[in-house]
Amino acid sequence: MEIDKLLQSITPEVYKNLKYATETGRWPNGEQLSSEQREYCLQAIIAYDLKHNREEDRVGFIDRSKKGRGRSDNANEWQPLRINDTKNDA
Repeated sequence: MEIDKLLQSITPEVYKNLKYATETGRWPNGEQLSSEQREYCLQAIIAYDLKHNREEDRVGFIDRSKKGRGRSDNANEWQPLRINDTKNDA
């Protein structure tokens, strides 16, 4: 099947199910995805996003237009992001 035909056959509901499967590692019916299936799902999600969604609505979008966590005062200079692990604080 050509990629264009495949993308045309993906409905918003199928897209939602592919995202769910990729995020959780399971199909909506509870069956586990193989690593190969997860890779194919992610590729389909990315291709669908490119064709149907605005850049800021795509999976993995990072808004670099605003100062955010992990940045210093200079927008081009990145600082490491520190994550507080409360599990080890006991």
